[in-house]
Amino acid sequence: MSIRSKSRHRSLPQDRQESANATEPAELVYQQLFAGGFGIASNYSYTSSDIKENILVGNPFPIEGLMKHNGGVTVWYEQNGYEARLNANAHSKFVRNPGWSPNLLENGAETWVGLALAKQLTPQIQLRFGVDNLTNQKVVYTEANNPYRQEVTESGRRFNLGLSFKL
Repeated sequence: MSIRSKSRHRSLPQDRQESANATEPAELVYQQLFAGGFGIASNYSYTSSDIKENILVGNPFPIEGLMKHNGGVTVWYEQNGYEARLNANAHSKFVRNPGWSPNLLENGAETWVGLALAKQLTPQIQLRFGVDNLTNQKVVYTEANNPYRQEVTESGRRFNLGLSFKL
């Protein structure tokens, strides 16, 4: 049995072929523009699968890249030349293979929050300010064969300031 995605092809072991391997997704999306320039856009995805990776016989990981829970929400205000957006994206833990080695990593659950503010100065010029990783989220990777071996990456908050020009 093979599974195909946009960029990967994975063969599953023979002993897994006989079971009824399945991936069952569901997605909810909601978007609404309210009075006064306020709005919200949100989505939530749930994916369940009994497909496992072909390693870690005692405790096999789910298939690479599968996030059981994944979602995001953006609330915004846009009126009279002012813009403000606050967004949050969250996902449950998932398995990844960041390189060519056979070592899989479990990427821990994360929530990323960002803020973007803007002011239209003239019809052609907009001043923009943003903060990425507002909550200073750390990324924790746990090695598949050794749960005591972890990598913690902390990128910190990132601030940006800029001008946009319309021609």
